[in-house]
Amino acid sequence: MMRSRKEIHKRKPFAKRLRLLVGAIVLTVFIGGSINVAFADQDLSSILLNWFDRNQTESITEIDRAITEEQAKQTERLKKELRAEIEHAKEQLNTFTAAERKKSIDELQTYADALIENIDVNYDDEKASVMAKYQSILQDAKDQMSKIQSGGKADAEDSADAKGNRGDEKAAESDESSKQKDVSDPEAGNEK
Repeated sequence: MMRSRKEIHKRKPFAKRLRLLVGAIVLTVFIGGSINVAFADQDLSSILLNWFDRNQTESITEIDRAITEEQAKQTERLKKELRAEIEHAKEQLNTFTAAERKKSIDELQTYADALIENIDVNYDDEKASVMAKYQSILQDAKDQMSKIQSGGKADAEDSADAKGNRGDEKAAESDESSKQKDVSDPEAGNEK
């Protein structure tokens, strides 16, 4: 048995109406949920102000969060760049310090070399002074030897005792005056 096309596609009128009704209800709920209806007792401006306040608070919160995140990123970037600049400045300072130190050392060495080249030690005065002292000592030694030869050993010992033991001033003065008399003759002979 074959059915006709009409029978196959024939739908029941009740099912069609039910589908149409359910679609209309869903569409009404969807549209009604997204639109706020202003009733006569509500003021349209207060609804708009509430909406703007709500959106303003959300916008400010979003902007504040975005600024805080960007500030953290830029702060970290700034710290990294600052560290790099500090290291670069430190290297430049070390290079400058080393160059200045070398320059100063070289300049001091050059100055010291110039001073060394210009050193002219003139010790003729000191040499003459030492020679005069040496001649004086030598002459005194010769005079003492002449005294011993002319006056004998007894006079040399008496003069040594007189110099070492000065207990009595009169005795010392008489010994010295006698020595001077004895010495004056050999000195006169040596100087001529």
